[in-house]
Amino acid sequence: MVEDEPVLRKLICTFLRSEDYIVEEADSVEGAKRIIDTELIDLIVSDFRLGPDTAGDLYQWLLEKYPRMSSRLIVISGWPDIEGFPYFLPKPFRVGELITIIRMAMDLPITEEVAAPNSRTREMF
Repeated sequence: MVEDEPVLRKLICTFLRSEDYIVEEADSVEGAKRIIDTELIDLIVSDFRLGPDTAGDLYQWLLEKYPRMSSRLIVISGWPDIEGFPYFLPKPFRVGELITIIRMAMDLPITEEVAAPNSRTREMF
């Protein structure tokens, strides 16, 4: 999870961990690169704006260094017109939407339970 806003990053990471995902945290593109270079990562969820850098910088680096990983980048942003990424989720979003797009990016089945709104998926980030 790459997010420069600490409260939002902790909130999303806490939720993903509660769903049994193993989550690494970075607050910048450089921090994400260090993790990706040293850890086995299945998927990246990244905010678009990350200080002086963007998810676009991370995406270009992934295309060059880890091309297979570049297809598993989910970009989240309050800017609705972001294009050019494999997956995009506009803010605000429901946690159920995040889980659905994660499962899509990882080629996992989407169950009705995940996609259907319930008390947990009404929470918004």
